[in-house]
Amino acid sequence: MESKVRIITKSGLIFEGTPISTKKPILEEGEFSTDPSWWRIKEENGKYLFRCLSGSLAGGECKTEITKEEFDKLHTGEITAKDICYKYNIG
Repeated sequence: MESKVRIITKSGLIFEGTPISTKKPILEEGEFSTDPSWWRIKEENGKYLFRCLSGSLAGGECKTEITKEEFDKLHTGEITAKDICYKYNIG
């Protein structure tokens, strides 16, 4: 049985629900990100994969192959994850 909580604000609004647990995102071996809560990159079998959470997919994950140059620039901060999302129209 899940425990429910009830929050009553000063103005009298009542919120009820089940608490959620939020954990700090953990990068897998070989992954890189400056903000793993929403994006990460990894080289897999000679391909450079960019993954991010998508608002248009209700929090689902998008992924696309990027170039080695983009992969390197993400590492050095020359480009951002937003730049990749705009270029490949994902996110």
